[in-house]
Amino acid sequence: MGPGDPLPPEATSGQFLVQSAARPTLPALSGSRQLIWEAAESESAYLSGRPSSARFRRTVDSMARCVAGLQVGLALGGGAAWGWAHIGVLSVLEEAGLPIDMISGCSMGSVVGAFRSAGITVDRLKDIAHYWRTRTRRFIEWRFWRMCLLNEKIVRKAFRQYFDDREVNQTEIPYWANAVDIRTGKEYTIRDGSLVDCVRASIALPGLLPPSPRDSHLLVDAGIMDPVPVILLRKMGCHYAIGINAMAELESQQVSNRYPFNAFDIMSRCMHVMGHEIGQARAEQAANLVFTPSLGTITKLQFSRSPEIIECGRKAAEANLPAILAGYERLKSGATGAPPAAVTARS
Repeated sequence: MGPGDPLPPEATSGQFLVQSAARPTLPALSGSRQLIWEAAESESAYLSGRPSSARFRRTVDSMARCVAGLQVGLALGGGAAWGWAHIGVLSVLEEAGLPIDMISGCSMGSVVGAFRSAGITVDRLKDIAHYWRTRTRRFIEWRFWRMCLLNEKIVRKAFRQYFDDREVNQTEIPYWANAVDIRTGKEYTIRDGSLVDCVRASIALPGLLPPSPRDSHLLVDAGIMDPVPVILLRKMGCHYAIGINAMAELESQQVSNRYPFNAFDIMSRCMHVMGHEIGQARAEQAANLVFTPSLGTITKLQFSRSPEIIECGRKAAEANLPAILAGYERLKSGATGAPPAAVTARS
C-alpha cells in the first residue's frame, strides 16, 4: 500500500486496530531472561496463527532465543560410518521438541549436519543412509599415485544431487564445518562458499581423498585436531552446546594380534585412539554436555550396518535426554552450578 492509496476495509472497521493491539510484544531488554523467554513464546504462538511460512517462524523463534541467550547448538563429530548415529540423535531431540539453532560438523558429522541444515528431514536422512549402505563401493577407486581411495567425481555428484548449488550461508539452520589447513597446521572454519565444497573439504581424510584447495589453504579432515567441534559452536554464538562424539569407545573395538598385521587396520586404530581422546577432551572444555553412542563391535567402515548405527545413536540420545532437557531448563531459569553428567547407553 503506497501513499495516497485508500485504507483497507478492516482499517476503517476497527478490525485492523484490534489485531494490532492483540499482538504481543517483547519486553525491554532490561527485564529478566525469563520474561524475555515468555514473551518470545507468546510471539511464536502469535506467528503460528498467521499465514507465514514455517521457516520464517523458526527464524523468528531462533532470533528470540538469541536475544534471550538460549540458542541451542549441536556439534556432530566425525567417525566414518559411525557418523550415521547422529541421525538417531537428531530424531530423539526433535521428537522431544528441543530447538536446534545451529549445527557444526567434522568429517561424517559435517555430512549429516549439512543434510539436516539444508532442510532434509530426519526420515529422509534415514532413507539416504539406507540408499548408501549398498552403494559404498561405487565411491572407491584406488589410485595410489594420486593418494586417494575415493573417486572424487562420484563423491561430488552424490552430494550435488541433494545440495545443488546451495551455499553454506543459505542453509535453513546455520551451519559451519571445520577442516585443518596442512600448510599452516591450524584449524580452518568453513562458513561460506559452496555446500558441496564445504563437505568435500571436511571429509578429506588423508589416504581417502586428496586435500581440498581453498584460496591459499590446503584443507583436510579436522579429525586430527578437533573431531567434535563444540568450540566452533561457541564461535557461532551458541549458548547451550551439545557435543556428540561418534568415535566408538576404544574397549568395544577388537584389534587382531595375528602376524602379519594389516597396515590399514593399524593406521585406522591409531587415528581412532587419537580422535576419540582429542575429541572428548576438547569437547568437554566447551560443551554443556558431551556423550558417545555405544556402537558395540560395529567398525567405522561398516556403512552397510547403518540401521543399527542409527539405532545406537537413538539409544544414546534417549539415555541422555533427561540430562539435556534439565540442563536447558537450568539455563532458561538462570540457575548456576555444575550441569548434569552424560551417561552411556549400552547396546
